[in-house]
Amino acid sequence: MLGLGDWSWLPGVLSAGVSAAVVSTALQAWRDRGKGRSSAAYLALRLAVALEAFAHDCSELIAENVLLKDIGGAAERPRYRTRLPPIADFPDDGEGWRALNLHLAAECLGIQNAVSVTQSSIRWAVEYDGDIEDRVADAAIEHGLAAWATAGRLRAVYKLPPAGYGLESVRHLQEEQKRRAEEVEQRAARRAERKAAR
Repeated sequence: MLGLGDWSWLPGVLSAGVSAAVVSTALQAWRDRGKGRSSAAYLALRLAVALEAFAHDCSELIAENVLLKDIGGAAERPRYRTRLPPIADFPDDGEGWRALNLHLAAECLGIQNAVSVTQSSIRWAVEYDGDIEDRVADAAIEHGLAAWATAGRLRAVYKLPPAGYGLESVRHLQEEQKRRAEEVEQRAARRAERKAAR
């Protein structure tokens, strides 16, 4: 039997109390981690959808400008669309943004900034440059493909299902990119030939 002066049981009780507190804290941290991952995945899905829609809109912009050029013909100068499509507002989800992979968050925000900077340069070019169609198309291709790639990385990192739509738009952007690169090469070759003929 334990006497009043026998404190040998104290270390066992303290040890059990500390162990219970550590286990409880670890479980809470595990639950919070899962909640943060869930918030990040949901935000990633919303961002991916917004970026994919932007890529589709970039493809539409190029198609509309080509149509305007074909309709206008040589007789009149067509009025091209010179505004890049807007990217849908990104969700205001502080918990999701904090839990989102930092590099992917930076990519998403960087695309918004890049589109804004490019739009400013296009606005100035409209005033001083006669061949705005190329500049708008190049910007739409560049930003549309970058947005699609970022959306794909968001879906891959957070194990989201792949986009079931928009693939035609991306193919269109890729084909336009290839066609435009070939045109640039052909123009450079013609310039070199003219220079060599002089």
